[in-house]
Amino acid sequence: MTSNGPAHKGQVGEPGHGGHFAHARHDDTDVLLAFAEQDKWGTVNIDVGSRTPWGEAQNADHIAPGIVIVDAAGHGGVKLSPERNAAIPTPLRNRSGWYEEDSERFIVEAIHPDAYTKVRWGTGQTRTAEDIRTSALEHLRDRYPDQYEKVTGETILPGQSYERDEQLWKQAHENDFVYAGSATAETEPDHVILTGRVAATGETAEFLVPRSEYKTVSDPRKFVVDPTKHRQLPPKQDEDAPQGPTLTTYDLSGLASARLTSAARSALEKDLRQRWRDADGNVRTLREIIERDGVTERTIVQDGGKRGYGLSQGSSFLRVSAATWKALDMIPDGRSESSKAYEKVSSLDARIEKAAFHDRQALRDKRAAAYETYSALRQSELEDERPKWAAAEEQKKAAQAARERAATIRR
Repeated sequence: MTSNGPAHKGQVGEPGHGGHFAHARHDDTDVLLAFAEQDKWGTVNIDVGSRTPWGEAQNADHIAPGIVIVDAAGHGGVKLSPERNAAIPTPLRNRSGWYEEDSERFIVEAIHPDAYTKVRWGTGQTRTAEDIRTSALEHLRDRYPDQYEKVTGETILPGQSYERDEQLWKQAHENDFVYAGSATAETEPDHVILTGRVAATGETAEFLVPRSEYKTVSDPRKFVVDPTKHRQLPPKQDEDAPQGPTLTTYDLSGLASARLTSAARSALEKDLRQRWRDADGNVRTLREIIERDGVTERTIVQDGGKRGYGLSQGSSFLRVSAATWKALDMIPDGRSESSKAYEKVSSLDARIEKAAFHDRQALRDKRAAAYETYSALRQSELEDERPKWAAAEEQKKAAQAARERAATIRR
């Protein structure tokens, strides 16, 4: 529960008529009043172990008839009986009767403050219904201004509500370039590259902004670009945009004369007839995909030591049989040498898990040797790739520097 909320656990008593008021002595009049309250407000059948929107209830405090405060592993909230929930004004009411603990609980406290007067809060003290209601209404005005105005009939003034002030600020700047990200400039370290976005149109652009000016704003998210004094960078070239994997088509007519066993031929023909649905909803056979749309490469995935054979088409994995994977050898094998070596490591992991105790040490030794081979291959591949990465990074920086030098005042 939040630090400014009630210290619920173990302070209100166990569920049940007596448990609701277990922290104080009661005479017959108290008991009669308790039953009268229950007749008016009903009950909530929630206890430890019950399901809540935040997981299984680890604690359930029935603080009053029709109100239970629950804690789950990561969050918590309040559950109201149908009678209690019906008393919540419609603009603030959750049909489920559940109100989470961070903000929505103040809705319950504002409408049912009397139910909280016997709860000991974070200070260990109880509070009056008037104090509880006043504090809750202040929170509702701050965070739920539209609903607050509907319920109370009041008009919220600037400065009285954080959420309303945010709404007004966004409305005032919906046609301006407002902060949407920043980075250090390559050519002018005393400037930042600020990405601005116009909320009304979705247009984005990058601007050179003096760092000293940028730091004067307490909340960077509210920095507003002035195109008449902040230089705008030209748009990035298309070649700077990230490129997807290359798709290549292949002529499969030669497979008709390929030397295959009858079983392999049957598996191949079955796989080529298999239909797949793409991201646009189009349905094609695997043969049509390979010959008309294109694929990236052949690849193998491992799960629990078992191999899965398939073709990659961008991020899609088109599963095929081992026989088909082998027959389609005109499509390149996309695995690196290190990934092939790691398949052996994964296979040994699966064997170790299933092996008898006296066989495991020998398999662990093989696994260690296989992993050493994999590590050496991967390190070699990284060394080969680093110069390419460095060159690409330098090229990217050069292109960015050129854009910065070409930055101009927007006219």
